[in-house]
Amino acid sequence: MYKNQIVQDTFEHARTRLMERYGLDISPEEHDKVIDQIQLGFHECIKKQSNTRRVYSVTFKGEEAVCIYSTSRKCIVTFLHKTHISDNGNRRWKKKSKKIRRANRAAHYRKKVYGL
Repeated sequence: MYKNQIVQDTFEHARTRLMERYGLDISPEEHDKVIDQIQLGFHECIKKQSNTRRVYSVTFKGEEAVCIYSTSRKCIVTFLHKTHISDNGNRRWKKKSKKIRRANRAAHYRKKVYGL
């Protein structure tokens, strides 16, 4: 059992998502083993989602899965759909160009200031 109720609830959520999306079940011991492997760098970090969340590609029971790992809670938050990894290994996430980010900021500013 986990010492923290939030971590326990997060584990149950990740377990449910793994079952829904991959048809696999994970025990708390296996969960801890995957977390240890993530922390030791055995799995590939696909994307830094925020300051505390990272998207990882993990191999679990012979199948590649995509999960979100929380560095603050030190646990897997959820498992994402298989479609987040394409057939050729390229990741779906691409950083927006500077031009697009600037345009989005400007549009947001105009909406905020002028109500457009």
